[in-house]
Amino acid sequence: MVYRCGELAANTNMRKGDDMRTLLTLGAVLALALVSTGCNTLSKQPRIREAGVAPEVLEPGDIAIMTLRIRDRFNVVDQVYGEIEGYDQGRFSFRDDGVAPDEAAGDGIWTSDADVPLDAPPGSFTLIVTAFDSRGNPIEVKTEEGRRLLQTTIDFHVDSIPLDELDRRLQPAPDAGEMPSDSEDE
Repeated sequence: MVYRCGELAANTNMRKGDDMRTLLTLGAVLALALVSTGCNTLSKQPRIREAGVAPEVLEPGDIAIMTLRIRDRFNVVDQVYGEIEGYDQGRFSFRDDGVAPDEAAGDGIWTSDADVPLDAPPGSFTLIVTAFDSRGNPIEVKTEEGRRLLQTTIDFHVDSIPLDELDRRLQPAPDAGEMPSDSEDE
């Protein structure tokens, strides 16, 4: 006999002498086993637990740290990418390998960072984050409503900064060996 989650497939090559009671007992045991184990694949799928951006309010010139906590019992998730909705500025690659900005390899916390451009417009934005398998395919999960991508959104806000502050940030940093002078040339 072959047992599958949620169904019973039986070998149909039964002999006339097979005992019906044995079949009924086996069916009852199988049904009890399926009910007691839950046979619920929904709870075993990868699941995004939480996602966020720090700092909470970004300004041009800041470094945004984006994190995503994924529960993935069977290591289905191989890659995670994020894209800002409505912008073609490229893809953000998230890591869970212990290489900065990620803190620890394999802990289920996927991390990425990005410089907020100095010319970033103020406003609210949405980062769409999607998980992919080892073949580069977006991961689909089953939900009570049907199938959907293993995906979430992260909303964040970029504030404007005063023009004088923007000018200061745009100024090149002095060379390390260069010392500012207090007096004019002599």
